[in-house]
Amino acid sequence: MSREIKFRAWVEHSLAKYMDYEPTLQGDGILTSIFVNEAMERSDSKFMQYTGLKDKNGKEIYEGDIVDYLGDIDLANSNVLRVIEYKAEEACFVARLPIGVEGEEAVYLNEYDFAIIGNIYENPELLEATT
Repeated sequence: MSREIKFRAWVEHSLAKYMDYEPTLQGDGILTSIFVNEAMERSDSKFMQYTGLKDKNGKEIYEGDIVDYLGDIDLANSNVLRVIEYKAEEACFVARLPIGVEGEEAVYLNEYDFAIIGNIYENPELLEATT
């Protein structure tokens, strides 16, 4: 079984801020935005990996996505939005509670049903309302 490995990039530079869903892998193994030029190479780009999973609507879940839990489980703060992150200690993606919110810190993506409602770069205000 093969796993699809994809990335997206949040690109910020003096001309625009946007989500690039097709960053390119250069020969030296460095990810860059599709519209590479000198200004872009100095930009503050953030790369996020696809988790290999989709939300309840079939939308691909990436690191940095803000998700809402859908279902009936006994999680403290199950109604609080969560952020998708990679947990290196366990080599897996998790849905983490925002900083400052108490409850079960992180839950595994494959155990619950989530809906993507935004991401930390385009919709940071979603998390401000939860803390």
